Amino acid sequence: MKKIDLVFRTVGERTSDAALELAVKNIQPQQVHIIENVKPFSKAVQQMLAINYDCDFVVFADADCLIFEDMVPFLQDNNLPYVDCYVLDQFRGHIHCGVHITRIDVVRTMQKIEIPEGDRQYVLRPESRTRNLALRQLNQGKAFKHFQIFHDFFQYYRDIFVKYVIRELRNRKGYLEAKLKVNQADWTKQSEDSEERDFIVANYAVNYSRKFIKGNPEEIAQLIADLPQIAIRELEKLNIAEKEALTLQQVLELSPKINHKKWQRSKGMKVFGIGLSRTGTKSLTEALNMLGINVVHYPNDETTLQELIAGNYEFSLSK
Repeated sequence: MKKIDLVFRTVGERTSDAALELAVKNIQPQQVHIIENVKPFSKAVQQMLAINYDCDFVVFADADCLIFEDMVPFLQDNNLPYVDCYVLDQFRGHIHCGVHITRIDVVRTMQKIEIPEGDRQYVLRPESRTRNLALRQLNQGKAFKHFQIFHDFFQYYRDIFVKYVIRELRNRKGYLEAKLKVNQADWTKQSEDSEERDFIVANYAVNYSRKFIKGNPEEIAQLIADLPQIAIRELEKLNIAEKEALTLQQVLELSPKINHKKWQRSKGMKVFGIGLSRTGTKSLTEALNMLGINVVHYPNDETTLQELIAGNYEFSLSK
């Protein structure tokens, strides 16, 4: 059997205890290494890379990830150098983040990587930057696998604020910026439709970052270190009281109520594409359906034809 180590990173997330129990249950590691309350994240990355591992693979998991699927069969069969896990994120839908399956040769190479001084990518994404440099050095690539993992559900408001300030800093250009604005529009709609304040806090954090945070990598690094205190101050301005602690039993009771297709429903997303046979349209349709976007493959009914002719792109067939 392959030897699997778990590195569990926590900075006191509301789901920390529950996430650790679920991770141990569904990964079955030979050894658990806990990186606890190490800030900023770049220091946590340095600490986890200082560990002398004796295993075949390391699963790096964050305390905001609730693993509800048995990962052992995959972990024992897997030989890929690096696998990023697709999760269901409360704010961004199905994305890959939070749980990273890394072969030991990649980990060893990460331990030897020297980061150039003032590297902005490292300041904003220390783990992924180090890993990408290691994979490039090994001439290896990434793979992706979907598991039943919930990310960023049930978190403290202060942690949501910190995350989404950093999220905005990471998404200031092009497609990523546009995508974040789409997410924001959805959060606004969802906050109007429910009493959930998570989306209000996330939206506020993104707007705060856009308005107030400028500067060079050194200044941004210092600001990231100060974010926990800034979060408390800004939540007081919003008059939002912090959530109470959370137990595993509460997580088990709340998780079945999560609507997997709730994210971005309010946007009424539409996808229309034309492709010749054997050009991947079926695979694209299946992938979009996995992401919760309802797409019809090869519609050939009269109703859809008439809707297209009339310029009506609501497509009653996909409702």
